[in-house]
Amino acid sequence: MIGGSRGQWIVFAALVLALGVTMIGLLIGSPLSPAEQKAHCVISVPLAPFARLIMVCDTAELLQLGQDPAKLLAPDTSRQARPLLVVMAHLLSYLFSPLNQALVLLAPDTLPETNQKAESVSLAFARMIPVLAGYLSLNVLTMLASLWLLIRAVPATMYGRAGTAFTSFACGLLLLANYPVKAFIWSAHTQLLNILVPLLAVLILLRRPRGGAALAISLGAGIGMLLYGNFAILFGAIAIGLLLLPPAAGPDRPLSQRLLTILVGGVLFAMPGFLWGRYVLWKTGSFNVAEISTYGQFAWIAEAWQVGLGALLKASLQQIAFFGGHGFVQAVPTLLLILFCVAKVARAGQLQPWWDLTRRFVLPVLLASGLSLGLYVLIGWPAPRLAYAIVPPFILFAAVGFAAAASVLPDGLGRRDCAVILGLAAAYLIYTVAQRGPWS
Repeated sequence: MIGGSRGQWIVFAALVLALGVTMIGLLIGSPLSPAEQKAHCVISVPLAPFARLIMVCDTAELLQLGQDPAKLLAPDTSRQARPLLVVMAHLLSYLFSPLNQALVLLAPDTLPETNQKAESVSLAFARMIPVLAGYLSLNVLTMLASLWLLIRAVPATMYGRAGTAFTSFACGLLLLANYPVKAFIWSAHTQLLNILVPLLAVLILLRRPRGGAALAISLGAGIGMLLYGNFAILFGAIAIGLLLLPPAAGPDRPLSQRLLTILVGGVLFAMPGFLWGRYVLWKTGSFNVAEISTYGQFAWIAEAWQVGLGALLKASLQQIAFFGGHGFVQAVPTLLLILFCVAKVARAGQLQPWWDLTRRFVLPVLLASGLSLGLYVLIGWPAPRLAYAIVPPFILFAAVGFAAAASVLPDGLGRRDCAVILGLAAAYLIYTVAQRGPWS
């Protein structure tokens, strides 16, 4: 039994170790054949007879841009509208430059040519190691922040109850056992933000900031849009909190003031992207938003609307079914743990006290997941991995739910309960790491 903030730090340390083991586990396996690499749009770099580094094919382009961020201004660069990842990795690469001479001996001279995108990029892999290390550092920091938010969602006082530390650790394992971590933790990419940003949305909806705090978060979300588009849900969380939800404490402000905050926040949210776009236009005469020009995101709305209202309704339901269905499948282990928790407290006759401790989390969790679902339905890019953004808020609720169960049950959660919960989470993580794919 470990109480207070010390318990949170111990669980976090254990999850940091679990993250490291997971990353090492993802390196173990036979290299992919050229045919498999082309089929999955990945690059497989042999490290040993029993190990390989698998990176999504976007890594090739992002490594080159990280080496020379000025290439972001080249015409039709696919990362032009989202430059922040490249700039951050470039700056971090200076920290890893001293390691280059040591690591270069372990790296192949070039990445294998596996697909059209990789073949079009002339890449000397060895000299890119500091840049790759910069990208990977961002991935690790993203996961560490996600795990810390999960742990902090459980009040420190609850860590003094039997079983809370074990169940929080188990929920942290679930946050590692997913499509984005499996396919992208070793790649230069932004997909891990589909874990972190929904958790941030839950936090915003719990605290429901007003005034200057709401404006600061709106501006931060706008800056985040230069990193990845899902930061839009943070502004959505701010707007919902101001318009529809009461403040976490104290009397609310008049509706006119809240509407003004949303309006000013919207301007601040849009400003970073607008200023960056104007700068690129001034320097180059064009600005490429590849999500629209290349991938046709949002295009399904206009195409369906041209046919008629019925076609738009049908297409909308298809998008909801696609992302909702894939999100549900990926949420099954978490939902099973939540059902186990509810059954446990109900059988003990403690459902009402448990509900009193958890109900304030229900609406923020549902809204955060709904915002992610709504965003990707609007985008319309049919990638199952995007649907995972629906899941992290439910993992957070599972952690809070188990901590609440430990608080209301007379003897907390017993060893058998903890063994079942931890066993399910660990088994799912091992399965996710060991299965062949998905890679991209």
